[in-house]
Amino acid sequence: MNRILLGVFAGLALGLILAFGVRLGAAPEARAAADREAAVLNLSLHERTPHWRTFNLEDKVPALLVKVPPGKRFVLTDLWLLSHELLPASVSASDRLWLECVHGGDRVVVFDSMIAELDLPLRWNTGVSFVSGQEAWVNYFFSDENKRPRRIHFSGYFESLERETVLVKIVEHN
Repeated sequence: MNRILLGVFAGLALGLILAFGVRLGAAPEARAAADREAAVLNLSLHERTPHWRTFNLEDKVPALLVKVPPGKRFVLTDLWLLSHELLPASVSASDRLWLECVHGGDRVVVFDSMIAELDLPLRWNTGVSFVSGQEAWVNYFFSDENKRPRRIHFSGYFESLERETVLVKIVEHN
């Protein structure tokens, strides 16, 4: 499907360039030069694969969101905190949530914040990105006596780090 859309886009773009730039507005010398030359358009495409999951979080027990496979990156776009329907518990404003990136022995905190400081659900326009071999971990600290599990739902997408390149060559002859 992506290849079809890419082909349609390339054809439309080149058609507009040739129609408006060569035929309608160009001088006769420019049209003659365009008739002899080939136009090459280089387009790159990143294919995105959606990914989401829902699971329970225990108090102060880190949970793995995702481990990024080789040649890919993962962009986290949404994160929701939900109470468990069998063990209802409200989210407290003084509860604490953190997200961490782990790679080898390195741990980098993406954010560590009290719930009151976050605009939940978290919805990023560009997302938080994790590259090949990195892991995204989440942890939740309950501020009250109620240690019932919280559910977390996240979504995002995997994207290939290698761009698929499509070359389009158009030669116009009279």
